Amino acid sequence: MAARSGHLHAFSVSGRDYLVNASTGQAFAAGEASPSQAAPSRAALSRAALDDLDTFGHLDAIAPAEDGAPDDTLPPTGIGSVLLNVTHHCNLACAYCVMAMPDLQHAYRDEMQSLREDTGRACIDFLAQAGYRDGVSITFFGGEPLLKFDLIVRLVDYAEATYPDRFRYQLITNGCLMRPPMYDFFRRHRFSVLWSLDGEPEVHDRLRRFKKDEGSVFAESFAALQAFRAACPECPVGVNITYFRQTLELPAAVRFFRSHGIDAIRMDRGLVPRDSPHAVGLDETAQAKAQLTEVADDYLAALLRGEVFSLNPFVNYMRVISKRLPRTRACNAGLDYVTIAATGEIYSCYKLLGLDDCRLGDVAHGYNREASLRLWERLNVGQRPGCSACWARFICAGGCAADNRHLNGSYIEPTRENCAIALHAIELAIHLYFALVESAPQTLKALLGAEHLAADDRPARCDDVHLGADGLVEIAETGASYRLNAPAALILSLCDGAHALDDISAHLAAHYGVPEALAAMDCREQIFRMAKAGLVTIPLGEACGSSHRLV
Repeated sequence: MAARSGHLHAFSVSGRDYLVNASTGQAFAAGEASPSQAAPSRAALSRAALDDLDTFGHLDAIAPAEDGAPDDTLPPTGIGSVLLNVTHHCNLACAYCVMAMPDLQHAYRDEMQSLREDTGRACIDFLAQAGYRDGVSITFFGGEPLLKFDLIVRLVDYAEATYPDRFRYQLITNGCLMRPPMYDFFRRHRFSVLWSLDGEPEVHDRLRRFKKDEGSVFAESFAALQAFRAACPECPVGVNITYFRQTLELPAAVRFFRSHGIDAIRMDRGLVPRDSPHAVGLDETAQAKAQLTEVADDYLAALLRGEVFSLNPFVNYMRVISKRLPRTRACNAGLDYVTIAATGEIYSCYKLLGLDDCRLGDVAHGYNREASLRLWERLNVGQRPGCSACWARFICAGGCAADNRHLNGSYIEPTRENCAIALHAIELAIHLYFALVESAPQTLKALLGAEHLAADDRPARCDDVHLGADGLVEIAETGASYRLNAPAALILSLCDGAHALDDISAHLAAHYGVPEALAAMDCREQIFRMAKAGLVTIPLGEACGSSHRLV
């Protein structure tokens, strides 16, 4: 088992030390890799951890049996999620809007198009063919999509009549147009809804206003949110907080929404030009970091009380930390996630609509797979000069490529303010993860579900997977085959639904004479690689918060 070399980055949060292997993105609590040492200094701990890693290394990734790149460098082969832009019109005239970005104004504001029904049906037909076998998620988006509620109804009816159970549905809305006559439709199709609300009433209304009349946008939107949640409890609902310089009040916003029972919350830095009076720039990063720290402290206290709810960006980073797999791109935009414009044109992201180098075809003539693959290679964080020396590059994965392009003129060059905020959020997420591992493992499992492998979880080999004596693994349904090294083959043989992770780790540690803590770390990594390849399944657990994976 060859060791991977690489420096460790050490940092402290709330008086506890953590290490991140900058070559793999793997994080661990100080002392996890060297449990025999009692309260070592950070320098001594880093040295001990490196010694242990040199002794044991990390299990090699499973690789295809045929010539070619390793499995984790290959792009997805289908579309799993699409943002369908049903209209560019909106009932609001907010002081900020992504559609006002200079390079997006033509596609969004000059044309002001809405999706035609025949084009929408063509989108459904296209996705039924190009989508993943286990289903495609369609998110209706705008503008304000509820302006075209009747069209959404007709498209969903067409999809269900023509391709039953092929799709899952989501909606991103400002909520002001949600009315009781719409409830039955959303209930029947179990829509997930992401509500745009930036904070408490006065904060939300600072930058958001109606086009046609006076009044509080918050009052109408929040009243509609409460009514919808009461009438449609089967529909997951989340809130998206988009923060700007004038609305940077994150702890109060999260506390407010939690006090009203919202259990899926996102915090996003708004995209506006860097010279905008609303931009959160370098001068605001200290304030943003302090507020994220306060939010994380509140979040940890709630989780330790057993309150399971999703709060991003922390949970998304915790998923990466838990799986211990390097993250090479911040998202799969243009790969298994695309945006379809009101014209039927396919783009990598709604923030890149109308940009020629991000156009990937259209629903009438097909998806340009070659353009998608070029995009895949371009966005790999391992090939970005500006990220190559960063300790968190395989957790952050270079940040939002669309934001980079609009703010820096380069898809691969993140802004200094985005880096500062993201790195701090990652440190906080590492602290949250290991605090839960130590003090509330059941809560962590409930939060992350199958994206966390708990000590008592029993992974199971898939029924159609055959493991040969020579380490050759074949998947009968797809015909895929992989060659496993000896440790990986041993792990797979123990994934029988009877052995818990602790059992598998102890067996591996005894067989190879390595510390159990390191064996457990590498078992988690390898089992997640196997799950990604379709070889094993990981127990879901009671995933109270993990169902809210809204776009």
